[in-house]
Amino acid sequence: MKKLFALIPLLAAMQANASVMTISLNDIGTFAALRNSNTASTYAGTGYLGMYSNAWGHVLGVERSNLSRTIMQVDIAALAGKSISSAVLSFELKDGETGSQNGTLVGFDADANAGNLAYSWNAPSTNYGSVVSTLAGRAVSYFDVTSLLAASLAAHDSWFGMHLRGSTVAQWTTANNGAYAADRAGMVLTINYLDAVTVPEPGSLLLMGGGLAALCALRRRRVTQLRC
Repeated sequence: MKKLFALIPLLAAMQANASVMTISLNDIGTFAALRNSNTASTYAGTGYLGMYSNAWGHVLGVERSNLSRTIMQVDIAALAGKSISSAVLSFELKDGETGSQNGTLVGFDADANAGNLAYSWNAPSTNYGSVVSTLAGRAVSYFDVTSLLAASLAAHDSWFGMHLRGSTVAQWTTANNGAYAADRAGMVLTINYLDAVTVPEPGSLLLMGGGLAALCALRRRRVTQLRC
């Protein structure tokens, strides 16, 4: 009987459902030119913008470590209470050199500006850590941000921020400027998660346990009858 009731939490846990969420991040800059020197400007919503040392830019930029960088934010309110299995950020670098380089992505709490993306040439000093991955021109690059997103959710953030920079190669994707579309980089955050487990009410657990106990007793009776 003890073993029987020990199974009840496992049965409850089986009620969690695995799901996938894909979030597209586009260039959200609203300025017309390639660059905007007003770095005090902010831009609303889920998405990204490139940064030069003294200006915003319509680029997904990872031009070496000091020419251009990229900052992103994602509305993660819909993920509150969910358990993250994996989270991968992907995008394509379509312009610049074709060689490979290391890219560094830092995760941080982006709640301070309430959904308005703010300029930050350097990654925030208070952050959830960083991940390093290979960036390649004319190809799709991937960053595993599972631990960073999980930390952001554990801190009950509504907005998850990411800061990206390159290292040795000049690569970028121009977007949302002239003939270029806001989604040209094809940036997507793909999240696999489990919905919060709904534990049955105590009465339901007792009924479940009673049903299992009755089934077990019936099996024992049948075995006894067969032996007789």
